Amino acid sequence: MDNFWKADKLALETKGDNKWLSELSKVAFLYCCGMRQLIVRFQQRETVNF
Repeated sequence: MDNFWKADKLALETKGDNKWLSELSKVAFLYCCGMRQLIVRFQQRETVNF
């Protein structure tokens, strides 16, 4: 997680061409977090059912 914020800060400092890369990394990071939460919820539901 620290590496993500460092990369984002670096992208903000360089700006210009790297701005879209920073946005892309944010989207990818949020997507990964969302998927992880969904998987955890699904696993919890499975344990409740059985």
